[in-house]
Amino acid sequence: MDFDTVLSMTGDRGAWVEQMRADLISTEAGTVHGHYRAVYAITAAYEQIVWLLRRYVLLVQSAVGTQAPRSAEFAGAQFEKAV
Repeated sequence: MDFDTVLSMTGDRGAWVEQMRADLISTEAGTVHGHYRAVYAITAAYEQIVWLLRRYVLLVQSAVGTQAPRSAEFAGAQFEKAV
């Protein structure tokens, strides 16, 4: 398994997700309130999946003895604070 590739794919996506939420909400001016909640729920689930995948890869990486980059170990800290 190429840990570096997975770690780069599962890096911090907070700014991107927030921008996606803002774009969807601003383009759908006539959308009902329930749609806003659905967009938030879906993007929150996406963030959690990416964070969990990253944590899993870091765990596997440490189990096989491959040193994780120091910045990668704490990349999910912002998400942990939000949850």
